[in-house]
Amino acid sequence: MDILTQIVNFVRTLFQWWAIVTPWEQGIRVRLGKYIDRLEPGIHLKFPIIDKVHIQPIRLRVISISDQCLMTADKKVIVLAGSIAYRIIDLLKLYETLHNPTEAIEQKVMGIISKCAFEVSLDELSPEILTKSVNQEIDLKEYGLENVGFFLTSFAAVRTYRVIGGELGKYNDYAYLHDTPRRARHNCAESRKQTYSSHA
Repeated sequence: MDILTQIVNFVRTLFQWWAIVTPWEQGIRVRLGKYIDRLEPGIHLKFPIIDKVHIQPIRLRVISISDQCLMTADKKVIVLAGSIAYRIIDLLKLYETLHNPTEAIEQKVMGIISKCAFEVSLDELSPEILTKSVNQEIDLKEYGLENVGFFLTSFAAVRTYRVIGGELGKYNDYAYLHDTPRRARHNCAESRKQTYSSHA
């Protein structure tokens, strides 16, 4: 059945000599594996086999930023999560620079958040300041993308308690988190357990 489907799809491509780009899309055509043309909205000629067309919507996209458990400059622990909205403005540049845009953007934003948290104390850090810092520093134009805006969906300070227990006197760690996502609580607790285990 799979072989039959592949044959049907191949025959269909032999008779499809056109590609349609809608007003909310961008396209690029690669001919003979090396000649590239930008495709604006409309109908475009596409030669079977020698042409390959890539079309992507340029409407707004939103991705979630994974929960982060970070330490500020004054050794206070915070847990936060967020989202970022972006859109494609240059499809060719995007294809030339990024293989996985979602993962690349997420890692870039998480790096900026970590840098901001490490450089200031908890008293100097607020959701408004952090959001403003990320939006000022994030630049996606080099990837053919436009940053529409980053925003926090969760922000909480963490109070930790150390309790000495067990026969070997190892540290058991308990964290009190207020209004913190469950996954963030787990990540934070696991990271601190690993820290204590390494010093045991």
